[in-house]
Amino acid sequence: MLIDTDYFIMNDFYDHIFETDVSIAMHKYARYMEHQPPYLNEQTLNEAGIHHWWSTVVYFDQSEESRIFFDTWEHVKDNWDYYHLLYQFPPGLFRTDFCVSIANHVMNGFNENNFMNDFGSVPLINMDQKDDIIEVKDINDYIMLSHNRNEAWKNILTRQTDTNLHLMNKMSIARHADTIISKLTDGAYSE
Repeated sequence: MLIDTDYFIMNDFYDHIFETDVSIAMHKYARYMEHQPPYLNEQTLNEAGIHHWWSTVVYFDQSEESRIFFDTWEHVKDNWDYYHLLYQFPPGLFRTDFCVSIANHVMNGFNENNFMNDFGSVPLINMDQKDDIIEVKDINDYIMLSHNRNEAWKNILTRQTDTNLHLMNKMSIARHADTIISKLTDGAYSE
């Protein structure tokens, strides 16, 4: 499994995938805290584009299918200038999410089929870059501040417990790093 360093796994959700015959899995859907939908450019690569897949968590086995997928991913990365023109997204913005979305599209024969397993359509939960960690109560229990997109001046206090989180505000992680590391090394988590 390939996991972004800003993705905190706080439950056993992914355990089941290791007991399947799935070759490759990623999240197709995402939502932000407080059930806010992803931004439009995180739903498709452009307004008329293909679906956006999230490379935050990539499950893969040792199959030929997985090898071809990773080779296609690398091909997209190596030919970024061509693919940004073909899929019409900004050339200066390199995202691995775009690479895997295009690789999936290619592997599907340039259709929106079902090559990729999407973890049962369970969405990836994102912390927005404007959100903040207020307190780390335990390694899987966070008090957070979630901004309201409809009313920029409004923030919502939320508690995320036993929830896998993509913490996109790196500065917030850095401010709480000592506490997070301390909680990881305490008790049952030091084994």
